[in-house]
Order: sequence, then C-alpha cells, then structure tokens
Amino acid sequence: MTTSEKSVLIDDLHALEREALAKLATVPDERGLEEWRVEVLGRRGTLAELLRGLATLSPEARPAAGAAGNRVKGALEAAYAERQRGLRAQSRARELEAERIDVTLPGRGVHLGQLHPITQLRREVERVFIRLGFSVVDGPEVEYDRYNFTLLNMPPDHPARDIQDTFYVANVGAPSRAPATAAAAAAGAVSPGDGAAPAGTDPLPPSERGAGGHVPVGVDGGKAKMATPAGGEVLLRTQTSPMQIRVMECQKPPIRVLIPGRVYRNEATDAAHESQFSQVEGLCVDERTTMGDLRGCLTFMIRTLFGSEREVRFRCGYFPFVEPGAEFDMSCHVCGGQGCRTCKGTGWIEIGGCGMVHPIVLENVGLDPSRYSGWAFGFGFERMALIRYGVDDIRLFYGNDLRFLQQLR
Repeated sequence: MTTSEKSVLIDDLHALEREALAKLATVPDERGLEEWRVEVLGRRGTLAELLRGLATLSPEARPAAGAAGNRVKGALEAAYAERQRGLRAQSRARELEAERIDVTLPGRGVHLGQLHPITQLRREVERVFIRLGFSVVDGPEVEYDRYNFTLLNMPPDHPARDIQDTFYVANVGAPSRAPATAAAAAAGAVSPGDGAAPAGTDPLPPSERGAGGHVPVGVDGGKAKMATPAGGEVLLRTQTSPMQIRVMECQKPPIRVLIPGRVYRNEATDAAHESQFSQVEGLCVDERTTMGDLRGCLTFMIRTLFGSEREVRFRCGYFPFVEPGAEFDMSCHVCGGQGCRTCKGTGWIEIGGCGMVHPIVLENVGLDPSRYSGWAFGFGFERMALIRYGVDDIRLFYGNDLRFLQQLR
C-alpha cells in the first residue's frame, strides 16, 4: 500500500471516531449502548474492519497507521466506559426515585383501641367513690349459697330467692380467696373480726371434705346438693353482695368499700335482660352513719356522672338485706324532669336499690346492731350505660360489633 493509502486509512479512522462518538452521545439506554458496542467495537464491527487494512500497508507505513488505530480504539473504549457509567447512574437514580419515601408526609398512624363502654363507666364510678374514701374490692364469682343468700337474710325458704335464680355448680368447692382490701394488702394478712371466720376461707373443716379436698355432693330430686349444710350449695353469684359479708367478717368498722364485678342470673335474654352482666355495690358500716350519708353519696355520684343539675329521690323498696329499703331515681337527664320518652313521661329514671343494712345481716357477721349501723346500694352498669348512651338493647354491649362500640367513646 502506498503512502496515500496510509493517509486514507488514517482519515477513515478519524472519521469513524467522530461518527461513533456522535452516535454514542445519543444512545438513550444500556440496551442501545450494547448495540453501539457491537456495531463499533465488536469483532465484526466497523473499527475491526478498518484495522484489518493494516495488513495491506507497507512495513514503513504500518507503525503510523497502527498508532492511529490504537489511539482511536482507546478513545472509543474510554468513551464507551464513560457512557456506560453515566447510563447506569441514570438508571439507578430512576430506581431510587421510584422507591423514594417522602419523609415529609405524616406516617400512617397505628389504630388505637379503646376500653369497652361498660369498663369506662365502671372506672368512672370507681373514681367517684375513691374520692369519697372508699376502697375497691373484688371477690369470687363462684360462691357459696350461704354467702350469696343465707347470710344476707335470705334463708332457703325465702321467696326473694325466686327472683334470683342462678346456675349451680356440682362436685366443686367454692374458691378460697380473701378480699383485696387496701388494709389487708398493706398488712399482708386479713384479721378476723368479732370471732368470725376470715373472708374467703372454706367453712368446711378438712374432716368433712371428700377425697382431694372436694366437698361431698349428693343428688336430691335431680338437683346437686351440698352434703354438708355448713357450706351450702356452690353457685354462680347473683349479686356482688356476698363480698359485703366477706368484708364484714374480716374487717372491723369503719368499713367503706365499693364492690364491682360480674354476676349471673338464670334468665331469658332479651333487650332488657342478660344471663351475665356487671353490677356494683357499695357498703358503709360505722357507729353513726345514717341514710342521709347514703343519699349524699348517691347524689354526688349521679351529679358527677350526669351533671350538677340532676336531682335524686328515694322511693320505698324492699330488699331482704336492708331495712328500711329504697329505690333511688334521678331526674331525667334528657328532659330535665319535664317528662319524655326516655323517662316514660315521669321525669324520673330508676337507677338502683339501696337502704340501711338489716340488723340480722350485721348479727350474721358478728357485729352488734345496737352499736353499728350501715348502708348499702347497688345497680347494674349495663342499666346505667343504657341510660347514659341512649341505647335500647342491652345485648348490643356484648355483640362485639365495632361499629357500635366505637361510637361510645
């Protein structure tokens, strides 16, 4: 090949460099970049075709043409590597932008639950009476007949038992648990008063218990009976009143306790009745406490929960464990006592029962009724919740329908 032919080859290499670099600058993505590499730098690419022409050059012309070819090849490879890094950086930037989290936006909050409406109301009532110096105590839901009925002035033949039919438990003894009074917790023990058995203790001595410590049980007329009358039948409590007996057995006056808890009745379920519900009772025993103190405490509770304009009235009522007994009502919070659908046109809404502790009940726990007097009250949390929230079916509280429960915050 002549010198002119060498110059032509070098010119072709320079032209290829210019065209390839111009085309490389317009490559949009890595796929296009790979196509450019195969076309220009591949084994059968345009650069390889030109460099094959070096074999036809004279030995004197080859060094200059070879140096020009190597320079062009190095420049194109360097431009390819630089463009490859740029396209990869752009691709990574797009991926990061697609996955980017905008930390300036508020996060998705965690949905917080809430206390059940009955629990909310229970805690409000507890706070009211804690302010009045009462202690909140708890007791067993599986109870002895003697605590649930007999010691509360309801012997086996008493007609008041008929309205508190409950569920009876066979082949099991009542739980042994002392009331969690503040004084007992602080002292670490319960001190019996007036020679009575400590609250929560088993009234049956070990010699009268069967194998494994169970109370002997017989069957009479198809109904399980406790074989020993000292203990009585075992049942699900119909009221929280048994804890009044247990507290008075183990604690000397003055006594001020509030007793909330779950109770059971063998009743058909409807809009106003449930076989399982929550109840609260209060008990105060001291040397000079009166029904005026009872009225004052109940008025304070009603006005705290329903507003300071509420009035409280007592109506004569009968409960075996109080004498005198009363039903207590509040003036209607909807119509202000003028008469409406909520209060059935009377202007008053019934809340619960109350009265002075019956002397026989005091004697049953070893307290002298000539020295001590006491008063008690009780009502159902569900009934008060129906009144407070304007709900017309007690079953809604236990239907587990969040659409309903979330409205009662």
